[in-house]
Formats: sequence, C-alpha cells, structure tokens
Amino acid sequence: MNLKRILFLFTLIFTASVFICPFASAEEEYPFRLEDVYNSKRIGHFKQAIKYYNPSLDEKTTDRIARAIIYYSFQNQLEDDRFVAAVITVESMFRPYAVSHSGAQGLGQLMPGTARGLSVRNSFNVEENIKGTALYLKQQLTRYKDHPRQRRYELTLAAYNAGPGAVRQYNGIPPYQQTQEYVVKVINIWRQLSGMPAYSESEMADLKRTIKQWEKDQRNKTRIKVETKMVPMPD
Repeated sequence: MNLKRILFLFTLIFTASVFICPFASAEEEYPFRLEDVYNSKRIGHFKQAIKYYNPSLDEKTTDRIARAIIYYSFQNQLEDDRFVAAVITVESMFRPYAVSHSGAQGLGQLMPGTARGLSVRNSFNVEENIKGTALYLKQQLTRYKDHPRQRRYELTLAAYNAGPGAVRQYNGIPPYQQTQEYVVKVINIWRQLSGMPAYSESEMADLKRTIKQWEKDQRNKTRIKVETKMVPMPD
C-alpha cells in the first residue's frame, strides 16, 4: 500500500470520527439511534407539518427547524420529538422572530431570563432557541418524573406556560384559563402530529374535574388559614 493511499485512509477515518463522536455518548444512553430518526423521510414529515402551520416560511429555514427539532430532542433524550414540535406550534407557529407582549422571544417563546439560564445567547437563532426549548422541556419532565406519563406531560406544559412556581403553588395545573387551554391545545396538536385523535370528551371532563378539585382544595386551605388567624389567643 503506497503512502498516498495510507494518508487518504487516515484522513477518511479521522473525518468520519469528527461527525460520529458527538452522537456516540447519546447513542449509548438513549433507546433510539440518531440514524433511526435523523433521516430524510422524518425530516420531510416535519417540514410538511411546519409548512402547514407557517406556509410563508422559506425552504432553508423550514429545513433548519425540522433538523434542529429532531437533533435537540435526541440530544436531550426526549422520547418524542413531535412533543417539541407541538410546543413550538402553539408558542410561535414556527415564526423564528416572534415576540410576545410579555417579551418572550423566538420559536419556543423563551423569556430573556429563562434563555440566559439555558445558555441561549440569541433566542432568534433557530438552533439556539430549539436547543433551549428542548432542554427546558426535559428539565420539567424530569421534575415531574414520579407522576403517571400523561400527568407528567400535562404538568410539564403547565410549567412551561405558567412557570414551575405556579404548578408548585397549586399542586397541579394552575386555575388560569390561559394555562388550561394551553395544555389542551399542545397535547391535541401533539396527538395530531402522531396520527392520534384529539382529547376525547371524557378526557376533557376528567381534566376539568381535576382542576376544579384543586381549586376547591386551594380555597379550603385559604379559608382554614384565615379562620386560624381569627381565633383569639387564650389568656
């Protein structure tokens, strides 16, 4: 084997290792391999969904968003990248430069303080924003890991919308109409992206009953505290 061929093979092996190594550790821990999800067919499905919700988006940006959702969902070991896509759909309708009245920015509508905590320097950058969005969702899913699967995702969405503090305060989905509607809307889109039907009437009724029970419990706790304060101290 001549020297040129040896150098060529060495270069080829080195180049391959540069692209493979970043995914190796995730592959060992995650139940799926990156090549199982990061393929042209799956990217095409995501691009189709993105264009459905934002038809005016250019091809290059659509492709970047699709690839980033798949990659950062995998990197954060999220079980379903369509969950991230559903969150972004409701948050911004896949508009990278979206800004809310409260100052939330980008695809995942990250607040500036939240973005800093996630090491996101530019919330209007497609890859950075989706990386931060996926990481924040992962953090909340970990926070509620002891709950049943569906409840875990509902609480994660409530925390994403209203903040973990509000979920902790009400010991569940806060009694805010916006947050309650947000949870249902994201899960319905997630189901649609997965080829499943939206929330059934019975599931909606169960969710409403649970929220009403929390509200009742919260009112009872408040009344007990007030009544305790009104009781005179003994001499």
